[in-house]
Amino acid sequence: GKLRHRVEIYKPTFVKDDIGNHIPTWVKVAEAWAAIEPLKGDERWAAAYTQATTTHRVTMRPPGVAVHPSNRLVFNGRVFDIEAVLDIEERGRELQLMCVEKVGEEM
Repeated sequence: GKLRHRVEIYKPTFVKDDIGNHIPTWVKVAEAWAAIEPLKGDERWAAAYTQATTTHRVTMRPPGVAVHPSNRLVFNGRVFDIEAVLDIEERGRELQLMCVEKVGEEM
């Protein structure tokens, strides 16, 4: 069906290193079936290298945990930063996530 991509949802956490610095890490909080639809691509030249980004719309049923723009999705090793979370029809049955995939970024 439409929701054929298995995505993982991660939230940011911070751990202290040996000298007290807070190091950001990502912890998986849920998995869900989703539809991933690319919307727009962009490529920019900055700091002597090219950075490509692609905007996607990800549609899913609520995964049982709250999804926020601070979360990120991972699908087949690809990382999607969530820009916005929309509750379609405000009924709690379908979420649309507006995401940006940063090409070349790893989890």
